[in-house]
Amino acid sequence: MGRAFCTVKTVPLPGVPVQWYQFALGEREGGVLIGDLALEVNDAKPSMAELGFTLAPEYQGNGYGLEAVRGLLGYAFGTLHLRRLTAVTDALNYSAALLLDRVGMRREAYFQENIFFKGAWGERVCFRDTGSGMGSWVRGRTGSADDPIRAWDT
Repeated sequence: MGRAFCTVKTVPLPGVPVQWYQFALGEREGGVLIGDLALEVNDAKPSMAELGFTLAPEYQGNGYGLEAVRGLLGYAFGTLHLRRLTAVTDALNYSAALLLDRVGMRREAYFQENIFFKGAWGERVCFRDTGSGMGSWVRGRTGSADDPIRAWDT
């Protein structure tokens, strides 16, 4: 794909526990900010982290989110050598849940009425990934200018 790029917007690089690191997500051509990704390493178990993402509605459904989350998974498992990633989404956010399914994360838990959000009790779905399916993808990266996470490794 190579249509989106991510830029690290924090110093130092991610990996320090209990800090959320935000990654700007923009179109490769024009550099328009279209969303962000986030990663927080667990302080009790620094081999684990939670990921998050947002994408402007007008850019959803075009593969940007899929490419970006795949890139973040590759970075987390391939560069940071994390062992386990989790993600949590509102159960009504079908697009986010589908994206997490498509990148190979597995549904691990469903919590009913466990969050009060926008004036109502909501439900959340938890996902996990241990990187077992990432090995060949990470090893197969070219490091070329078209590699969506090339800049993260430098």
